[in-house]
Amino acid sequence: MPFMRPKRPMGASLAVGLAAMAAVIAAPARAEIVDADAVVSGHPGVTYLALLRQVVRDLAHADTGGGGAIAGHLDKPLRHVAGGDNGGDAPDPVALGTIEVQRIKVGGRPRLAILADLGHSDDRVAGTSVLALYDDAPVPRLLDAVDVGMDRDTAFSEHERLKLGPGDDAVVTYSEHFNSSQTYGFHTVVFARRDRLAMVAQVFTLSSRGCGWQRTEDPVFSVAPASGRPYGALKVAVRVATSRTDDGDCGQPVPKASVRTYRGAWRWNAAKSRWAGGSAALERLDKQNQADF
Repeated sequence: MPFMRPKRPMGASLAVGLAAMAAVIAAPARAEIVDADAVVSGHPGVTYLALLRQVVRDLAHADTGGGGAIAGHLDKPLRHVAGGDNGGDAPDPVALGTIEVQRIKVGGRPRLAILADLGHSDDRVAGTSVLALYDDAPVPRLLDAVDVGMDRDTAFSEHERLKLGPGDDAVVTYSEHFNSSQTYGFHTVVFARRDRLAMVAQVFTLSSRGCGWQRTEDPVFSVAPASGRPYGALKVAVRVATSRTDDGDCGQPVPKASVRTYRGAWRWNAAKSRWAGGSAALERLDKQNQADF
């Protein structure tokens, strides 16, 4: 039986919620799951479906009466927030799934961040999940959109919003898939500079279980103020806990119970206009996880 992530049901997960750390500078508001036909709060007459049509122009209910599946076609591929070899062809047509909304600030201005599941294609494990940024005009205007899908299922994570500076927030998305003994998770921190979405950092976690034991990996993000800089330092502490389980006689040795924390940090590089960082400790953890696949 796979472990469940404590936030909201999105498949299954081994992630275990941690108490908030005193150093975390996070906005109190939470992401909200919304219906496509619901009216956007503070924007009379504007639905979330109408906003998402700025990403997928022909997005519509299969049933002309307004019911059934909602599908459409992307005019062009979405840029993937992690760059490199990430991403791939989106399904055609895309099928709208869960929609979440988070209110954030970019450069001191209010913005809407909408995360929407657009379905899966046969040529990639990861689903297509669009993170779309809108202004807060009477009819919100699309400013940027990226694919944040890193694995089968994607949602805003336990740490949806982090205050990088007085007028700038970051969101954290979480992608996962699981089998009977392992859960693979990608925690991606995304912010916007001049209303263009970009990745700050990404942490991969692998939680496992075997006869007589289980291991969980849980990242906690925090922001340390940085004097004289536009953004604070993003810090992560990944708590790796191995514990015994009462599975009877396993007929083989089981790992010892232990707790270890791996830490890293990312800072804004003004000369290169990007975030840089990590740590040797996180690299060791990543190599260990890759070997344990």
